[in-house]
Amino acid sequence: IWNGSTDRGNAVPYQITHAGGVTNITANQRVGDGTWVKLGTFTFNAGSTGSVKVSTTGAGGTVIADAIRFEH
Repeated sequence: IWNGSTDRGNAVPYQITHAGGVTNITANQRVGDGTWVKLGTFTFNAGSTGSVKVSTTGAGGTVIADAIRFEH
């Protein structure tokens, strides 16, 4: 979730490490103001390493991250 604004990154890179490997995606933070934005569906194994990394490299503006939600 983020608060959208015209100065936000329009190509924010996310790297999701999950049970199936690593997936890289980009998201436009100029849209989705204050709402949950789905980055995808991934499997995470209990007791193993998984992560979501947000980067500023090539983002095209200011990058913010208020929260990341995992659903079961």
